[in-house]
Amino acid sequence: MARAKAQVAQAQAALERAEEDLRNSTIVSSMDGLVLSSDVEVGDAVSSILVLGSQATLVMILGDVSEVYVRGKVDEADIGKVYLNQPARITVESFPDKKFEGQVTKISPMGVEEDNVTTFEVRVSIHNPTGELKANMSANAEIILEEKYDVLLVPEAAVLYGKERNTSVEVPDPKEEQGRRRVAVKLGISNGIKTEVLKGLKEDQQVVLQ
Repeated sequence: MARAKAQVAQAQAALERAEEDLRNSTIVSSMDGLVLSSDVEVGDAVSSILVLGSQATLVMILGDVSEVYVRGKVDEADIGKVYLNQPARITVESFPDKKFEGQVTKISPMGVEEDNVTTFEVRVSIHNPTGELKANMSANAEIILEEKYDVLLVPEAAVLYGKERNTSVEVPDPKEEQGRRRVAVKLGISNGIKTEVLKGLKEDQQVVLQ
């Protein structure tokens, strides 16, 4: 009877060890999301984080892509105009005709200097419920400082700035010796590519690029 009890105890201990090994070999996700990368194949030897800590084998990378973000840099001269929850428009190469809406969710408190230029890291988050935006896509984020609709625009390359910051553009004029004449204009907001004209030009009027 004693021998039978010993055999039962040994079997129970072996079962408990097998159950523990099974628990240790079962990987359970700590979050809802997608498998972004699988770094091992069936049959590969792996090491446990319980044994090797940070040197343990990377099995896979998981991610929740229902919300993604663009991480970019803003120049020191412009960072004062950026604030949390500020709206932004994002474009990606995979969807050239589509713009995604986002907002600023993080502004680094410390700048990084590179080539004598200080920049601050800014994060713009985007809701991505359909998952069409993928991890590590290249993207451009345009942070909206001010926005106007139905305004007259000219290329920034056409604007001339005087010594006292007075602004003008040149328009074609065959009556002038050089075939052009200068017209004073009053400007509004600019995105660095096109500039709003408040006064001085009419719609469809031609301007000379400098």
